[in-house]
Amino acid sequence: MRKLLIAASCLLLLAGCSKKKKDDEPAETPKPSASAAPVVVVTPPAESTPSATASSSPTPFAYSTMTPEPTAAPTPTPTPTASADPVYTAGTYGWVEVKVDGLNVRDKAGTDGNVKGQTQNGSKLYVYAKPVQNGGYTWYKIDKDSEQWIADKDGTWLKYTSYPEAVSADTITGDPVKTDGTVGWVLVKVDQLNIRDKSGTDGKVVGQAKNGGKYYVYGEPVSAGGYTWYKISGTDNAWIADSGEWLTYTKFE
Repeated sequence: MRKLLIAASCLLLLAGCSKKKKDDEPAETPKPSASAAPVVVVTPPAESTPSATASSSPTPFAYSTMTPEPTAAPTPTPTPTASADPVYTAGTYGWVEVKVDGLNVRDKAGTDGNVKGQTQNGSKLYVYAKPVQNGGYTWYKIDKDSEQWIADKDGTWLKYTSYPEAVSADTITGDPVKTDGTVGWVLVKVDQLNIRDKSGTDGKVVGQAKNGGKYYVYGEPVSAGGYTWYKISGTDNAWIADSGEWLTYTKFE
């Protein structure tokens, strides 16, 4: 019995040692597991669609346009032109209105005269001499100081308006003296005061009174159109107007 107990004790002792040995053994260091390499997802770049490059149109060559050299037109000889409402001017006989283009201006009253220029349709020109008949045409002198003439054929090229013959205004040369029919006298204080054939601005101009001129007055002054009118001829209808500044009127006692 005793032997059995000893044998059992030995077995237990051996078993304990064996277990301790196992417990005392160092634990096996685990080998590091290989980390899985990170998967890099490479996203391929989006294929860029090439933008349609606008093909630039070639710039056209700028050609310089040549301006043709103008042909010099002959310059007509200048002639005095009447105003839109032609009035009598000293030395004029009337005026003409041109009704055609390119009417020749000649240096004498005849078709054998040299052409000095041309007039234009619609021009209004003073006439400085009595009309002249020559070669089947009527000729008009249109310049005061030089020979410049234009022709008319039966009224088809020109319209002529003549001024009345100069009126007989009674000019005072000495001291004014009352005579039959006179009521006073006027002294002109402006240049070229129109003399008309009636007391009104619608009267036709028949002459001009000069600054410093003295005229007898026939009949009482007449008021018309904002002016005072004086009749300065005992035989003709010749009137001049005063605005209050153009004349000095002296009435005979």
